[in-house]
Amino acid sequence: MGKRVAYIDIDAHHGDGVQAAFYQTNRVLTVSLHETGHTLFPGTGFEYEIGEGEGKGYSVNLPFPPSTDDEVYVWAFEEIVPPLVQGFQPDVVVSQLGVDTFYNDPLTNLHLTISGFERIVRRIKSLAPHWVALGGGGYDVSNVARAWTLAWAIMNGVELDEKLPEIYLGKAGSYGIHEETLRFGAEPPSSRQRGENRREAERVVHYIKEKVFPIVLNTGMRE
Repeated sequence: MGKRVAYIDIDAHHGDGVQAAFYQTNRVLTVSLHETGHTLFPGTGFEYEIGEGEGKGYSVNLPFPPSTDDEVYVWAFEEIVPPLVQGFQPDVVVSQLGVDTFYNDPLTNLHLTISGFERIVRRIKSLAPHWVALGGGGYDVSNVARAWTLAWAIMNGVELDEKLPEIYLGKAGSYGIHEETLRFGAEPPSSRQRGENRREAERVVHYIKEKVFPIVLNTGMRE
């Protein structure tokens, strides 16, 4: 038997290829958090896509509406991902750390900040007995440079200064990158919009807890 793998994809686009590869097996748990397929390519990754045959329950999707921010995203992650990973008991966690979820990404519509990304990466680290971290989407060069630097630091237990080093600033400026700090914030969505996003996230979380949890938490444990 091979290793038991939990795959966690936080790219803004649905992890459709990986889902398709393991859609009929219970040896790999795939979890994709992404912008809803109603508004973003590839148009898949709805909560009812939960696997087939032996794989039923082992494909998990959390689609989020446009403008979803750190608060709603991290809440949904905590409600779903830790219980499933802990119940599945993987040998290794493979993560796809896309950074196109950020509010200023030019191709997507979510509203995360690097602080939200940091919270998720730290949580994945805490869940992984062994960890393989992969890069992913990110269409603002400055976001990619800072976020993956922060992710590398988390993996290695390194604390970084908030102020970016002068040697980096000098070189980055020639590429049109002018941010001087590691982290950044964003104007939150309106209370009305956040409320709508929270209700949609609650609906999806409820569906997964009803349809997926009984399968993975009751049968996912090692013999």
